[in-house]
Amino acid sequence: FVMLQMSVVRGSEADNGSSEFIPSAYALGYLTIDGLFFYLQSISAYKLMDLVSPVTHSVTNCVKRALLIWISVLFWHNKVGPINAAGTFVLLGGVLLYNHQLRQKNPQPSLEKSPDIKSLETDGERDEESEPLNKNNDD
Repeated sequence: FVMLQMSVVRGSEADNGSSEFIPSAYALGYLTIDGLFFYLQSISAYKLMDLVSPVTHSVTNCVKRALLIWISVLFWHNKVGPINAAGTFVLLGGVLLYNHQLRQKNPQPSLEKSPDIKSLETDGERDEESEPLNKNNDD
């Protein structure tokens, strides 16, 4: 349906029975934009995987899919059956349990124990072995 609206079909059954499918400029533009967004999404996914574990990335992707389902229900009034609704709620419950267990296993350090705060408490005194503040300085 979409490709029929965004394309031009030249020729007809009367012209030797052959027809030629030529995409319109709008179709090519939409495909180019779609490819660009897919490329950017892939790059951001790889960068995100550098920051978090693969399991956390996978859980986040599942939440994204469930939220997209419910956004489509609210925005476009799509019908969702009771089994699908229960499945998305089970997914969200599982994600909440995962986050709860993750926080219990690895509690976040308090602000007072942060190494950055300790370095600030030295009142600017630095070891000679530490990195210079300005990396471009050749001194």
